[in-house]
Amino acid sequence: MIVKKGFAGFITIVLVLMSTQGTARQLWLSDPEIQVIETSIYDAQFQPLKNENNIFVAFNITVINKTEQDLVIDWNRSRYIHDGRGRGPFVFEGIEPETIRNETVPPDIIPPKGRMSKRIAPFRLIAFAPLGNPGVGIATKGIAAGKIPAGENGIYLVVRQGERDFRRKITVHLSVTGDP
Repeated sequence: MIVKKGFAGFITIVLVLMSTQGTARQLWLSDPEIQVIETSIYDAQFQPLKNENNIFVAFNITVINKTEQDLVIDWNRSRYIHDGRGRGPFVFEGIEPETIRNETVPPDIIPPKGRMSKRIAPFRLIAFAPLGNPGVGIATKGIAAGKIPAGENGIYLVVRQGERDFRRKITVHLSVTGDP
């Protein structure tokens, strides 16, 4: 009888331990959590964003114009960076697939002393609705941002003021810990 109770207790402990093994989750981290750069012309903040499953799928970029002239963000020349290589453009709310294909994404114009903040996602990781559907863009249903891979991720930001271009690489390092 004592052996049966001891064996039952042992089995219970093993089952509890086995059930906790399946609850291990991956933890996605960003270093730094927000990358901040400061120049004489503008300040920028670049932050990876997680979805409801705590996986990085997009970025928030904020640019603050420190000058007395308009600042223009050129989205056709700005690029997503992964592990040091350009991996294509970014998309954001209101962008149609045709504008990416034709490189006619309108710029963002930041007024003097103004600020712009935008959620952006790498185009190559986006699943769009069929291109044959007119009026279908990132702001509509059927769009899904894909998982941003671990490693160095960022933006090669192209900002223009007058005839002068300012190019800046802004990156964070994403990593994942735990079992899948």
